[in-house]
Order: sequence, then C-alpha cells, then structure tokens
Amino acid sequence: MATSPAATFSPSPSPFAVFRNRSFTLLWTAQLISAIGSALTSLAASILVFRLTGSALSVGLMLMAISSIGSTTIGFAASGLIASRFPIEWAFYLDALSFILSAV
Repeated sequence: MATSPAATFSPSPSPFAVFRNRSFTLLWTAQLISAIGSALTSLAASILVFRLTGSALSVGLMLMAISSIGSTTIGFAASGLIASRFPIEWAFYLDALSFILSAV
C-alpha cells in the first residue's frame, strides 16, 4: 500500500520556534540592545554636532564619517590581498580590529 504525499508531509515549524533556544534568545536580545544603542549614539552625536556648529553640512559629514560605507569599501579592497597572502586567522583578527576601531 502506497502512502499519499499528504500523509508524509510534516508541518513546518513556527517562525518563532528558534526563540525556544535560550542561547539564541539571549544572543538576539543582546544584538537588539546593541543596535538600539548604536542608533541612539548616532542620534546624540548628530544633535551635539548641530548644536555646536549650527551646520547641517557638518552633521551630514559626521554621519557619513561614522557610517559603515567607508570601512566597507576599504575592507573590500583589502580583503583579496589579505585572503591570498596571509593565513586565514589574520583576516578574522583584522575584521575584529576594524570593528573595534570603528567604535572608537
């Protein structure tokens, strides 16, 4: 006796099933808090620059300087050199260093 396709179909899990894993939930919550903190830091820095200079251009330049566009462009240019000439561990160390320097 053959089974019908409907009999072998198992329902897909809920999209929120991953939150049953405590480690994932803690990681996701920490990332959410970090993202909110980063956004509020950019907002506070923008307000401070505008109050000090009174210039919208200065605010725009400051936001462009702290955005990830510049570091991403430089990272793409250097990644091929790093990957082909150095051990792979160096790429991880340089990536971590770039995040540290972008936070400063």
